[in-house]
Parts: sequence; structure tokens; C-alpha cells
Amino acid sequence: MENKTGAYIVTQKPNKTIDFTNKEQVAELTEGGCWRPDIYLNNDRACNECYLYEHCKCAIRRWDDPDEKRSRKKK
Repeated sequence: MENKTGAYIVTQKPNKTIDFTNKEQVAELTEGGCWRPDIYLNNDRACNECYLYEHCKCAIRRWDDPDEKRSRKKK
């Protein structure tokens, strides 16, 4: 916002705390993207060890079970 003298006035938003055990807050936080890409990428693109997995709404989240047999599509 600019005042009459040409100086800019900057207002800061108040700090917001997030409770990672609250389902609604975690869902809102992860709706737009992965909050912990380091866990996702370091774990063969799976979210096994992520503590937000239970309430995560990220579109890329995936559980990788090593006991599960993977099937490949035949060409």
C-alpha cells in the first residue's frame, strides 16, 4: 500500500501456529502439495515414514509395502 508521500507501508500477517496432530490443520497444509518431500523422495517415492501421512491430503501420497509384490504391465 502506498501513502500520499510515496512511501510504502508494509503490514505483516500475524504468525500462525499449526498443530500437526490436528486433522483439519494438516489437511489444509498438505492440500496444495507435499509438506515433507525429503521423506517422499528418499523413500522410493513412498510416504511410509512421514508423520503427517494419516491426515495428509496431498495427491502424490502413497504407501509402499515392501511385502507387496509389484506387477509390471507387459507391453
